[in-house]
Amino acid sequence: MSTWRSLWFGTEAPTPRHVGALVAVLTVCGLLLLGLFIDFIPPAVFRGRQAVILFGVIGLALTGLFYGALIRTGIRTGVWPSDWKLWLLAPAMPVFLGWIVWLVLAKAVPWAITRPFGSEHEMQAVMQTSHRASRRSCDYRLKGGPLAGTMPSFICISSRYYHRYPDRTVRVRLVGRSTVLGFAVISVHHVSSAEHLHAD
Repeated sequence: MSTWRSLWFGTEAPTPRHVGALVAVLTVCGLLLLGLFIDFIPPAVFRGRQAVILFGVIGLALTGLFYGALIRTGIRTGVWPSDWKLWLLAPAMPVFLGWIVWLVLAKAVPWAITRPFGSEHEMQAVMQTSHRASRRSCDYRLKGGPLAGTMPSFICISSRYYHRYPDRTVRVRLVGRSTVLGFAVISVHHVSSAEHLHAD
């Protein structure tokens, strides 16, 4: 009869290495999901083209380590890695792994530190209201501004606010907490609409 140990670790007598590996995987998965759904603005160094280059290099290095270990295992066991799906994914692996590392190191971990320990902060930003039906995220959004170059590059807003300013450029006040690690956005407040922006 299978117990929870077999279900989680694949064995009734997991080694500390098995336990540590599972905890690490679950932690990364949790941080990855957190990074996808929080409103956090990383420092400039972690946004835009320079971030793509930095984390692309990290992703490339991790891909090399992964496939290197795969080849070494095949040579040691005498069974050459023959799963063509793994090799088919090789060109996309640096992007995928770099993106995962970015979500964890540039968003999730800094947010977890900034949200409880950061100082109160606010900023004004010019952004655009947008509507896009989505089953995985919100339908009504504020995009651009300081979120340009991040993933995702929007903040969710209410349908009421969107319908008041549909597909419009607006100035908003972002309120939250800030550290050197970035800015955790807690609330969004309307300042002015496009007509007032052009008049400024």
